[in-house]
Amino acid sequence: MHLEPKRELPRRIKHILYFIGFLFTVHVAATDFINSSYLEQFIGLDKIGLLYIIASLLSIIIVSNLGTLFAKFGNFATMLTFIIVALLALTGLSFTSIPILAIAFFVIHYSIIVVSRTNFDIYLEQVSTHKNIGETRGSYLSSVNLAWFLAPLLIAFVLRDSVIYQRMYLVSIFIVLVVVVLLFATIRHVKVRHRPSKPFWRTAKVLLHDGHIAKIILIRFLMNFFFAWMTIYTPIYLHETIGFDWKILGVIFSIMLLPYVLFEMPLGKITDKFGGEKEILIVGLVIMAVSVIIMPLITVASIPLWIGVLFLSRIGASFVESMSEIYFFRKISPTNTNAIELFRDSDPLAYIIAPLSASIILIFVSIDQLYFVLGAVMLVAIIIGLRLNGKHEH
Repeated sequence: MHLEPKRELPRRIKHILYFIGFLFTVHVAATDFINSSYLEQFIGLDKIGLLYIIASLLSIIIVSNLGTLFAKFGNFATMLTFIIVALLALTGLSFTSIPILAIAFFVIHYSIIVVSRTNFDIYLEQVSTHKNIGETRGSYLSSVNLAWFLAPLLIAFVLRDSVIYQRMYLVSIFIVLVVVVLLFATIRHVKVRHRPSKPFWRTAKVLLHDGHIAKIILIRFLMNFFFAWMTIYTPIYLHETIGFDWKILGVIFSIMLLPYVLFEMPLGKITDKFGGEKEILIVGLVIMAVSVIIMPLITVASIPLWIGVLFLSRIGASFVESMSEIYFFRKISPTNTNAIELFRDSDPLAYIIAPLSASIILIFVSIDQLYFVLGAVMLVAIIIGLRLNGKHEH
């Protein structure tokens, strides 16, 4: 099956990609929620951030060379190889009790997760047309974010009152095996064309001279900076400072993630018909900024209050996540893997810079004041967003 022209590609391939992305993300989210606790058995809590930095650096190196791998081996073979490597790393995490091996398996698995997103991007671009890219991206984001919403419930079912985290890794192995079978059964014959690979930094230089591409990549980076700070420090803040126990936090975090499921697909369809990516993105950034500035002002362990402010923050984040994706992928060609690599590099780069900067800032301020700083970062993102070209192209 070939991808030329796109209108000949069966619509079912798009739905299959949504489902495979959902399954793969269930394993990603389920392991992401337990990784820190699992690693703390082998190393100190203060060193876990360093492992995320190392894993993020590795993912940047791999993603930066994906164009060459795609051109030589094709997207399917590259994607399958990486997923099998992730499967082997999960197997190692499930059975090892040796600290250095557990650390190595974590770094490999985490970096492969980031890389795999680019593989999915390539296929999604091939099944999208310019006029339906909002629906395609919004639907895909809704499917993967549904996985993030369900993951805490799966963890609660698998672990229950146990702290045997290996159980969750074993379940994840089964999920990834299903993904591999589905990939073979559905899209291994789908052909993807690639441009001849160019040196990555030459591509970066060209892209960043396009002011609007540079701005949307920077906004994407700041959004992931927000995610990194919230992921690393909010559970600690709510547990140790505010005083919620983990059972309550699980409920709060599940409800918090609902906006990704509720809003991203409808917003994608709206932009296909009416445009407005820039305006929706700016509204989302404003909501994110306001919500994080409010957080340090709430000093009581009120479940409804914290659900409200965290839910609000993710409404804004869902707007920004979907609009940044749709805006970017309207601007670039599906064969431009270097451009997609650069866009995706903003994710792990944020997870390097965010914990490093927070560690420095925490020398001078308390953890609650981090959210004022994060609010200021979001204000910078708003200023950048206001300078985007808001014209909707059909």
